[in-house]
Amino acid sequence: GLDLVPHKTCCYDCIYCQQGRTTRKTFELAEWVCVEDVVEEMRDFVRQYRGRIDVITLAGSGEPCLNSGFGRVIRAAKDLGVAPVCVLTNGAPFLHRSVRDAAVEADIVIPTLTSARRRTFKALHRPVEGILPEVLISAWLEFKRRFRGRFIVEVMVVAGYNDSDEEVEALRGALQTLEPDEVQLNTVRRPPSEEFAKAVGQQRLQQIGRALGVPFSLPKRRGRGAGRSDEVEVVLGILKRRPCSAAEIAQTLAVPTNHILKILLDLQEQGRVKVKRVGGQVFYTLEDSKDE
Repeated sequence: GLDLVPHKTCCYDCIYCQQGRTTRKTFELAEWVCVEDVVEEMRDFVRQYRGRIDVITLAGSGEPCLNSGFGRVIRAAKDLGVAPVCVLTNGAPFLHRSVRDAAVEADIVIPTLTSARRRTFKALHRPVEGILPEVLISAWLEFKRRFRGRFIVEVMVVAGYNDSDEEVEALRGALQTLEPDEVQLNTVRRPPSEEFAKAVGQQRLQQIGRALGVPFSLPKRRGRGAGRSDEVEVVLGILKRRPCSAAEIAQTLAVPTNHILKILLDLQEQGRVKVKRVGGQVFYTLEDSKDE
């Protein structure tokens, strides 16, 4: 995962976001982080990593498409030729034509659509003023006419907000207009930014999926371990380069910090990593590291 904006720089402030509340709400396109640094870090990682890379994802702890240089990152990732390039986005920056033009070069694009009804959309996302579901759908349709990759829509279902039959029917109409290759149906599974954002049950999630009238998938359940073996190896590979905090690793991999902490705790118990405290901050390093 490639993080192209500072933590929680976004045009939404979603009640269910696992990264916490948005601290910089903006619709401005800017080079929020240096694209050349991101590209160089990506190239270094690909050179050093010995495992299989399934996909290179532009995601992170904010909205990646707000970085005005994200098209250069897509091109650099594709030039590596190691894996498909995926853009994981809330979809709102696609209202900018320059974003649509850049995203056309990706292999997979996954925007989020939680509701086709304005009031519910605003309640769930708390977006920058002027972002409306029908306007988004229009922009996505224009993009999709030129896009040759896989267009997948994520639908996040939150209990009491968009799980009613009326909401599902409105969403069904929007999705049948969009004709995505797939819908990824999800619900609140990690601590959200607002405690009142609650999950729906698996049975209801399946009912909603069947009612949408488009191909859908449900999230795969993880095993009991804190992380898959490939995730563990990636974490170890990062720590081999330098000591990192859990938050830094989470930001690099575009996953929740709590998930990384569980992996690090397991590795610590196994004697493979150790903790260093510097200036009140906790860093992790390999157990056999000479970096003291």
